[in-house]
Amino acid sequence: MRGAIICAAIAALASGLAQAEPADEFPRYRLPLQPPGLRKRQEEALRLELEKRAGTESEGSNITYTQKWFRQKTDHFDPSNNNTFQQRYWISTQFYKPGGPIIVLEGGETSGAGRVTYMQTGIGRYLTEYLGGIGVVLEHRYYGQSYVTQNLTNESLKYLNTSLSLKDNAYFAENLWKDLPANLSHIRPDETPFISYGGSYAGAKSAFLQIEYPEAYYGSLASSAVVWAGENFWEYNEPLRKNGDPICVAILEETARRMDNYSATGGQALDDFKNLFGVKNVENRDAAQFIFGVLGIWQGGNWDKTLSGAKSWDKFCANITDGLNEGYFDHSCDETVLSATPAGEYLDIEKGIQNFARWTRRSVQSNCGNGNVTECLSTSDEQGFAGTSLADSWKLWSWQVCTEWGYLMGGAPAGFPTLMPRIVDMKYLRRMCQYTFNFPPDFVIDSDKVLKYGGFNLTAPRLMYIDGDNDPWLYATAHSPYSPQKDRSDRLSVLIKESWHHNDENGLGDISLEPERIQEVHRLQIEVVGDWVKEFHEKKGRQWKPPRV
Repeated sequence: MRGAIICAAIAALASGLAQAEPADEFPRYRLPLQPPGLRKRQEEALRLELEKRAGTESEGSNITYTQKWFRQKTDHFDPSNNNTFQQRYWISTQFYKPGGPIIVLEGGETSGAGRVTYMQTGIGRYLTEYLGGIGVVLEHRYYGQSYVTQNLTNESLKYLNTSLSLKDNAYFAENLWKDLPANLSHIRPDETPFISYGGSYAGAKSAFLQIEYPEAYYGSLASSAVVWAGENFWEYNEPLRKNGDPICVAILEETARRMDNYSATGGQALDDFKNLFGVKNVENRDAAQFIFGVLGIWQGGNWDKTLSGAKSWDKFCANITDGLNEGYFDHSCDETVLSATPAGEYLDIEKGIQNFARWTRRSVQSNCGNGNVTECLSTSDEQGFAGTSLADSWKLWSWQVCTEWGYLMGGAPAGFPTLMPRIVDMKYLRRMCQYTFNFPPDFVIDSDKVLKYGGFNLTAPRLMYIDGDNDPWLYATAHSPYSPQKDRSDRLSVLIKESWHHNDENGLGDISLEPERIQEVHRLQIEVVGDWVKEFHEKKGRQWKPPRV
C-alpha cells in the first residue's frame, strides 16, 4: 500500500521532466580548482573551440566584428615600467550613427573570441542597433591571445590582477580613437559616452568601473556581477538546492551525506561506495570533488535551450531520476533511506543513487579516457601542477582565485544542508593553490582588494544590476540574500525569474522572438542606456535621440 502511494507521489513530482536519455555525452567539469591533468585537457579543448569562433558570424547574423590589436601598458602604476603588450579586441561600426554610444563588452576570464556572439545576436547587438552605437569586445589581459608575458611564472603573473585590468579598460577607452579612422577621432570619453557591459567576473569589473573610472565609462550594465569576494563560497550550490528538482536534489544530498559518513568510518563500506562510482582508488576528497563536480552544470542553464549546456542539467537530472516511479529498487547497498517529498510522502532514493553512480562511472570514462583514473583525478602530486608555459592557461583564473577572489566551493558548514560533501573543505581546496603556485600553507587570499570597491553596498548613479534567481553565483551579487540591495525595486536593479548566469547576455538577434521575461529585460536595458546617452549629450548642450525606437 505504502509502495503504491510512494510511486504515485514520485510520478506527480517527476511530471514535466525531460525524457531520460542515454548519457552518451557528459559535461566537462570546470571548477575553479581541480586536478591539473583534467583541467589541462579541458582547457585546450575550450581554447580551440573559442578561437575557431573568432571572426565568424553567429548563426542568423550578418554582423562582422573585425579583430584588432591595441598596445596596452603592462603596468599602469609603475612609471619606471615601460613594457607594453598587444591586447586583442573586436570592433564593428555597422550600426554607428553620430552621437551613438561605444558599447564595450568586457571579455572576462576567458578568450574574448567566445564573447563576439553576444555582440552579433545578444545584448551588444540590441544596444548598438537600437542606439546607433559602435560595438567592441575587449579581451582581458593574459586570456585568449592577449599575452602580457612570455610565461606564467609567479613573477610574470603578478600583472594579473583586478586593479590593472580595470585600468586597462580605462586606458583603452581614452586611447581607442588613435586606432580609428580620422572621421571617428571624436570617439573618446569626453565627447562620446562609453558604456561597459560585463557578465559574472566581467560584470563585477563593469560595476567597479563606475567607482574607479566613471570619467572613462559613463555607465555600466553589470550582469550576474560578483561584487562580493571571499575565500569560502559554500553558498554556490544554494540556488540549486532551493530551486532544483526536489527528487534530484534529494538524491544528491543523500549521496553527499553518505560520502561524508563513509569517509569518516572507512572500511569496506567506503571501498564499496567509491567502487560503485568508479573512483575506488582515488583519494576520498578527490573522489568527492569529481563526483559532485556535476553540480557546476546547473550554472549553464539558459532560457535558450539551443545553446550548448542549456539542457545539460535537465538531462542529468532525468537520468538519475529515471525509473524511480517503477517501484522499489533491489538494493545493493546496506543502507536504505526514505526521503520526504514535498507531497508529504516518502521516496526510496536508492535507485537514484545507483543511477547517479552509473552516470558518474561513464563520466569518468568521458573525462579521463583510457588513462589511469587515479592520476587523472588526483590533486596530491605537486608535480602535476608544474608548468609555466603559455599553454598552461588553465592557471590564469586559478591565480585570480588564489590571490584575490577566493570562491573556494566546499561543503556547507555544519548545521546546513549540503550538496557538496563536507570533506571537500577549505584545507583541501587551499592545498591546490599551494601546489599550483608554490604558496606557503598560511598564504592569504586578499579579497579586500576586491571588496574595497564596495561589495554588497556598491551603487552608482549609472550602474544597472541584472541577476537571475537560479544563478549559483547569486549569493555573491547585489541580489544576494546577504545584500542590503536585494529588495530594490527601481529599474536599475533587475532579478530575472527562471534565469541562470548572465542570461540577459545572449539573445536571438530579434527581441520579439525571445521569451517575454527576457524581452522585458532587453527593452529595459535599451531604454536605460538610451537615457544615459541622452543625458550625456544634454550635459554637452547637444540634442540626441536614438535612431531606432
